Amino acid sequence: MQKEGENAGLSSKAMDGPHKRGAFPAYNRGVTMGMGNAHPVVLNPRSMTQVLNRLVGHSAFQRMARYQNAAFGLWAPRVYAEYEKVYNTIHSNLELPENFPGVVFTAAAFNFGGDVWTFKHRDSLNWAFGWCAITVLGDFYATRSAQIILWELKLVVDFPHAATILLPSAVITHSNTPVAYGDVRISFTQYTAGAIFRWVENGCRTEEVFEKEDPEGHTKMQGGKSTAYIRCLENFSTVDELLAKV
Repeated sequence: MQKEGENAGLSSKAMDGPHKRGAFPAYNRGVTMGMGNAHPVVLNPRSMTQVLNRLVGHSAFQRMARYQNAAFGLWAPRVYAEYEKVYNTIHSNLELPENFPGVVFTAAAFNFGGDVWTFKHRDSLNWAFGWCAITVLGDFYATRSAQIILWELKLVVDFPHAATILLPSAVITHSNTPVAYGDVRISFTQYTAGAIFRWVENGCRTEEVFEKEDPEGHTKMQGGKSTAYIRCLENFSTVDELLAKV
């Protein structure tokens, strides 16, 4: 991945300047929704399309994607089931490409440049009750470079090469300490946009269309919003519950 980025002319800094997550070059591939879209759409990484196509087709990234997927299903089986339902629904209703067949996340982010560390942020466009998966790669010392900070939990955690974290990134504020001089660090992330969950929940339509086509159903849905979070929180597993399956 680092070599692909160098061959594409990427430096350690994003060409368009710093973005919400950091100053590094970041490109996304897969399916998303938002910005007024009426349904899920394909991300367009523009000049990096061929590079990302090669990375998605590479056996190393296919293994990483499947590992992230398996870990997600192991540690949060009910949350995973929600992602699986959404994934199957959009692909049965729309002709959309898949990054990694059999993996429930709809999109992936490739963070290039060798100096990948994030600003303090939340991924507010992801599903509030969902998780994303982050795998870090490179040649760096995890005790001095890009430790992950989970602000609400008051934790600073070493995040070594090839490690993966599953994180409710829409609600947990997170960042990294800077990458130390001479170290090289990149990362690979998978996620699903929250708007896709809402589109599926609304019967494969936007809320505006839902209201026009089924006013009664829309009113009922609106009335249930104040307690919908309870069902979503019940999707989270306890440690005792998970250990009972071992």
